[in-house]
Amino acid sequence: MRYRMLTRLALGLSLTVALTGTGAAAASAGPDSSRGALDPSSSWDAAAAAPHASADAPRAAATSATADRTVKGLDWPAFRSVNLARLSGGSEPVSRRAELDSIAGDWASRQVELGWTQNAEGSPQDDPDLEWKVPAGSLNGTQGLIYSWGTWEDGSPVTESDFLGLVDYWLHEWERESHWASTMTDAGVAIAHSDYGWVAYIILVQYPHSTAAADEMPLYRFYVPSTGTHFYSTSDGERNTVISYPEYLYEGRVAYIKAPRATSLTTPLADLNRFQLKGTASHFYTANTLEYAQVVKFPQYQLDGIAGRVFSASGPGLTAMHRFFRPASGTHFYSANPDEIALVKAMPEYAYEGPAFYLRIAS
Repeated sequence: MRYRMLTRLALGLSLTVALTGTGAAAASAGPDSSRGALDPSSSWDAAAAAPHASADAPRAAATSATADRTVKGLDWPAFRSVNLARLSGGSEPVSRRAELDSIAGDWASRQVELGWTQNAEGSPQDDPDLEWKVPAGSLNGTQGLIYSWGTWEDGSPVTESDFLGLVDYWLHEWERESHWASTMTDAGVAIAHSDYGWVAYIILVQYPHSTAAADEMPLYRFYVPSTGTHFYSTSDGERNTVISYPEYLYEGRVAYIKAPRATSLTTPLADLNRFQLKGTASHFYTANTLEYAQVVKFPQYQLDGIAGRVFSASGPGLTAMHRFFRPASGTHFYSANPDEIALVKAMPEYAYEGPAFYLRIAS
């Protein structure tokens, strides 16, 4: 399979990679001719005042309806590759944002529906109106497009695994060559497929987010679909390692807890202890000293240690972390998200146990 890479430098960095198969238009493109020109529409930054109030904003709604051609289940491996590439270059991992995922899915679907020959440019393209589509408040953003024909030169199909491998390769190449979009915080990822081939479309946007205070640590969350549980960590190193595990889906920074030696003159603090249910990806968290004394004796649980300190009562700026028990699996579910809490409360397989502790939510 032949390839070409079109690099477009604008206010940020927008990269488009074409991985072309039989009959590709890029067959004659040499190393120099494969590099694109300056394309200010590919990226934006805060210098463009109030882009969402611009008179040009209505053009974002002009896109005709497109059938959803995204391939469910491939977005998470692609998102993992985004973060592994970022980590390889020293950048912080990004978190997925539902609104950006939706925009990415619409655009990727449109590109594979148009097909390579019907597209006016002769190949899938970046979205020139992306700046007007993303949720308001962005500081800057960029986008990346990777596409492939549906077959290799020998006529065999480009499989899901093949394309994910290509996506991973080019994301790492982008990071290695240009430290791609190192300041971005949020992502939208989609992979779409049609008879024409494959398209991966990645949106990276920088939004202002809260930060940890001097005596706080960020609390990162992963979802483990196989157990229906979440894994929490306050360690950047552990987070970076776990991001590489296919069974763990990185959900980002969700809250802040106090450092292990932190104190409080107002609301009481307690150690947050983490246990692992041996032989599984399930973890148990408790800030209750009596409960800790019981669980530490159970042979099926292995004590990981103290993750940090949390508040044992409500206070200004604090939110309750609610706990549920699932008898069928012997696992617990934790959440401080009101919508998530309401959803799980309605599930008969979960028994609600109430607030487990209190912390400051990330924004």
